[in-house]
Amino acid sequence: MFTRQTTGECCSRGTGRILEVSAVAMKEKLCECGCGQPTSIAKQTRRRYGHIKGQPVRFIRGHHIRVRPRGPRRPLGERFWKMVDRTSTPGGCWPWLGCLDKAGYGQIWVNGRPRLAHHVALELAGWIIPCWWLQGRHYVCDNPPCCRPSHLKIGTAQDDADDKVSKSRQARGERHGQAKLTETEVGKIRRFHQEGWTPKALAQPFGVSPRNICDIIKPPDLAAHRLTTNRRTPMGDTTGRTVKKLARLKLLTLFVVVLGLTGCATLTPSQRASLADYQQFANRVTQHYGKPDVQIMVGSSNAYGDGVSLMRPDGWMILSPSLLEPAPPGRSRDFGFAHELGHWVTGRFGCGPACEADAHAEAVRILVIGRPGVWTEQKAFNHSISFLCGTKSRQEAGRPVTKNHLPAAQEIADLAARYPQYPAKTC
Repeated sequence: MFTRQTTGECCSRGTGRILEVSAVAMKEKLCECGCGQPTSIAKQTRRRYGHIKGQPVRFIRGHHIRVRPRGPRRPLGERFWKMVDRTSTPGGCWPWLGCLDKAGYGQIWVNGRPRLAHHVALELAGWIIPCWWLQGRHYVCDNPPCCRPSHLKIGTAQDDADDKVSKSRQARGERHGQAKLTETEVGKIRRFHQEGWTPKALAQPFGVSPRNICDIIKPPDLAAHRLTTNRRTPMGDTTGRTVKKLARLKLLTLFVVVLGLTGCATLTPSQRASLADYQQFANRVTQHYGKPDVQIMVGSSNAYGDGVSLMRPDGWMILSPSLLEPAPPGRSRDFGFAHELGHWVTGRFGCGPACEADAHAEAVRILVIGRPGVWTEQKAFNHSISFLCGTKSRQEAGRPVTKNHLPAAQEIADLAARYPQYPAKTC
């Protein structure tokens, strides 16, 4: 360390007098890393780095790394589990002992960036979080600092939200941030309404709109009361009115679709009876398989051109009007209907010939279930082969193969291979 002599003038603080300074001793210090360069003077005191205002600092910026002893970095697993309390009871939580973020989740520094401790716990336990939109969830304990792998599960943000709703931890009623009424006030409003008060008269004392009052006094099965204010959408309409408008638009769209498919045709009494019979057929099948009910509408045929149906993934079955007409003697049109129900019960739509072959095989069982006492399994199998033989003859006459289907000859061979106990008739 050495000193440097300077001469000059300075102004004494607060007095404005000029003082003569003949020699001001300013200490200079060499960097402690051994580079031989003088360090700067600290402009402010920073105890974290050992700086004192007016005194030279120990190192030139960045040179402290040269003298810091840096041994081999410990493995992540060793660093991580040292910060986890694993002394809890069997099945209990393993809380994180390190720093926590604002939400209460543990944090650990990994490869130059902070990471959530329970995510690292899953990875150390052998789990892999493949996508950025997947995350670790506390599905057992709901304790943010917990890092016990058996309490964690990989899921999406929607899974977290559904779990919150199922455990009633979401802000509802009085707990909602925009709540205007308490449960006590809601009870008073309902009692006053029973005594004859109108929604308009009740709105002003409680500081809400008459529409809120109407929602509150509705029976629970019609509409749950809203304790929050009417939020405006960007279009300027209230949320409730927007939902109702969308519902009306959906019904109108469905009506137009049905109207376009049916071509404004009215059904005869015999056709209505056939439609009701097919609806009972579908209900027996869906009840047997434990599937949601199928809704039937009358529309145009989609394949074969012989009164078949179209099963849509949304649960709507479109029947051709010819399917409701009486079948010729000795024939039945049940196989086409059962085939489309086969798509519904197997849950496979539009995936190619494999799906159609599965639906063919399932249609044999569906015929027995949908019309008990009419079809046995062998009779249903023979009827299915006869139906496909008719399709084969039409294809040989020049009709193209239906989309997603194989040629009828191959479909007959596949169906016969699935029911080897019954001899298949030759077409």
